[in-house]
Amino acid sequence: MSNNLLTSLLTAASTNWGLDEADIREYINKIAFHESKNNPKAIQILDDGSHGRGRGLYQYEIDENNIQGGAHTAVNRLINYNERLNNKFDISFTESMIKNNSYDFSNLTEEEQLIMFLVDKLEDKTANMGKYDIDGNKKLSNKELAGFHADEHWAGYEGVGTLTPTKKGKIERDDFIQKLIKDYQSYKP
Repeated sequence: MSNNLLTSLLTAASTNWGLDEADIREYINKIAFHESKNNPKAIQILDDGSHGRGRGLYQYEIDENNIQGGAHTAVNRLINYNERLNNKFDISFTESMIKNNSYDFSNLTEEEQLIMFLVDKLEDKTANMGKYDIDGNKKLSNKELAGFHADEHWAGYEGVGTLTPTKKGKIERDDFIQKLIKDYQSYKP
């Protein structure tokens, strides 16, 4: 079922991004480590103790106050991807989210969340992980991966040097990248 979809997405990512499939999985695991400490059930907790919009391994944001979150976008991208392939894959795991208008990825399995991450990035024409391979060695250093993470996954990022709201105020992109690099160094597979 979804394993064939996962295989297809990993193959497409490797082809499109010019990176090894095993390395891509490692990079995505590092992103999950930063976002949720690899907890597929994670729910973002704000400084005041309330729940934020982020959910799951990659902290995809749910819809709130008529603002579409990244999770909703990712589901639409999966549907569009599958339709282009003549509905080749079973994506029934999205049905309850759509029916209930609840795009909470913490209710998905780890594999389903990985599928959502991959299809979201593959269907976003700017989110090419391979373009962050600055030195051209077909591997991403922690700094290169942090650039991808900041530019293509960080919900608050709006451009180089802009101040972005966070739980503790505002943070520059470069400061966020340093924080990511530090987190990645603590990651253990």
